Amino acid sequence: MKEIGNKSMIFILLFMIFATITVFYLGNSLLNRISIYENTIEVSDEVIKIADEIKEYCIENYDESALEICYEWEVERRVVTENEYVIDDILSEPFNLNNNPDYTLENGNDCEGKAILALSILKALNVSKLYFVIQISEELFGGGHACWGVNNNHYTRFYNCMDELIYSEIELVS
Repeated sequence: MKEIGNKSMIFILLFMIFATITVFYLGNSLLNRISIYENTIEVSDEVIKIADEIKEYCIENYDESALEICYEWEVERRVVTENEYVIDDILSEPFNLNNNPDYTLENGNDCEGKAILALSILKALNVSKLYFVIQISEELFGGGHACWGVNNNHYTRFYNCMDELIYSEIELVS
């Protein structure tokens, strides 16, 4: 048998480290994040302020029977269009460092941060049966997209989700 040289050993060691990080990241991304998100749906003073603005707008412009759908549409409009999409850096992503709703309001965020912000505003509006959704794409090596859903006891509406991706994890957060 041939002896393994120093360069080969370094390559094998680096490969093992990369593989370990990848497994941890994917596991954290797709399996363990739900419980992290459930604990992240905070309602701050800034979120309450936005919820109050949405409530006032909807009450002034819609019939009482359409208030909840107005809340949902306004939250989607504000979160998706009024907050910049910013990709997490390599350190923030695996550890969910920037998914606080106030952080997203101030700095923009990726799909996860936006979904958490939307759920936080909806929670402040006393909308119940809120869902955090993770969609996966095999083309993205297990990566995917985060969005949210609201159930009104008749059906569930999903917001900011991508039609072409599979719904892999749907977790009730309220």
